[in-house]
Amino acid sequence: MIERRPPKPLAGEWEFPGGKIEVDEPPIVALRRELREELGLRIGRLALFGAYTHVYAFSEGRVHYVLIAYRALVRDGAWSRRGAWVDLGRVTERRVVAGSRQILRDLSPPNTRGRSLR
Repeated sequence: MIERRPPKPLAGEWEFPGGKIEVDEPPIVALRRELREELGLRIGRLALFGAYTHVYAFSEGRVHYVLIAYRALVRDGAWSRRGAWVDLGRVTERRVVAGSRQILRDLSPPNTRGRSLR
């Protein structure tokens, strides 16, 4: 996960790496590009995990995010200090952006899905 930094909205909260899809760019290509740019990661095989949506109410207005989540095989490579591997059992110790919380719940084993994410 990546911690959002000021001056971005939701600074201090954690989210999955990713970003905007460019015009005419397939989502998988965008994810590979964003992971390389943000974290220096190269990834192998990808499998669609799910599609999620969340509306944030920012001071400049409401913004509707659509999140496409993939499971990825991470190849060896440099790892940016901007990100951190987060164990699902300890993710509740971090402030996670609202749009990522359902993804984390869906990743969690069934016996832990009642845990509160903040």
